[in-house]
Amino acid sequence: MVKSSEQYIGIDVSKRKLDVYMHPLGSHAGFPNTERGYEQLLLWLSPHRVALVVAEATGGLELPVLKRLHETGHKVARVNPRWVKDFIRSSGRAAKTDKLDALQIALYGCRMEPDVYIPLDANTEALKALTARHRQLVDEITMENNRLKQSRHHWVTQLHKETICFLEYQLKEVDTMLATLADTNETVRRAKEIITSVPGVGNTTAHMLIADLPELGKIPGKQIAALIGVAPLNRDSGTLRGYRSIFGGREAVRKAMYMAALGAATRNNPTLKAFYQKLLDVGKKKKVALVAVMRKLIVILNAMIKNNTTWQQKIV
Repeated sequence: MVKSSEQYIGIDVSKRKLDVYMHPLGSHAGFPNTERGYEQLLLWLSPHRVALVVAEATGGLELPVLKRLHETGHKVARVNPRWVKDFIRSSGRAAKTDKLDALQIALYGCRMEPDVYIPLDANTEALKALTARHRQLVDEITMENNRLKQSRHHWVTQLHKETICFLEYQLKEVDTMLATLADTNETVRRAKEIITSVPGVGNTTAHMLIADLPELGKIPGKQIAALIGVAPLNRDSGTLRGYRSIFGGREAVRKAMYMAALGAATRNNPTLKAFYQKLLDVGKKKKVALVAVMRKLIVILNAMIKNNTTWQQKIV
């Protein structure tokens, strides 16, 4: 039950504007998506007892206002837009305006009680930005190399080669900045030391986990596996027993874990390699066995970070 004095705030965020709705009071207001607008929003909220402020994840546009609200003591939540869209559909409402979107976001926060979002500190934000750029550069280099193979004109071929050289230079620069950041921050340095102590897990995976999976070591292993999307989900109904499969989760982290598990299971980690082979021997498909290795690896890493210990065979 919602106390009459508690207000749930929904914010529909766009590049220039914040549409804000207060539930159950029913008040609506609009503010510019600027520092001045955030101060006006805080002044508007100040007479009320705010239980939670909710905004959709909209490519980062929502982060400054949520961070400002968090800094002033408000509980904030950053939710998946698809969840809000499904919530709106379940209510049978088809009309759409910025004001109605803010209303639905506020109702979602009130009824679904999403997890509180804790904004990242400056070091983790920098690490996250650099790992994202690293991922982009790797993808762009791959695409340029594929275009180079298809090029049939001398000048176009030369342009592709120059682009690849520039991208590779930037990639080295990003790697250097990541290493410097990890070395100068004790928390990041220790987490990286723990993660890379596992045979088969390298610096790139470590940086990705630290930046994009801040929950690592802070929640149970089953939850961390579900968070990145490597926990098999049931597909049962009545007497039907469906095929268990993974779904959702953080795609970038899951891709990094896939490459780490592939290397660990096939080459670098005797313990996980034996686990992988055991699954194949009992008839599991290769991809199913590899997902099982991913799940086992993330659970192990979660326990290692929690216990502040490096790789030991007895953990497995």
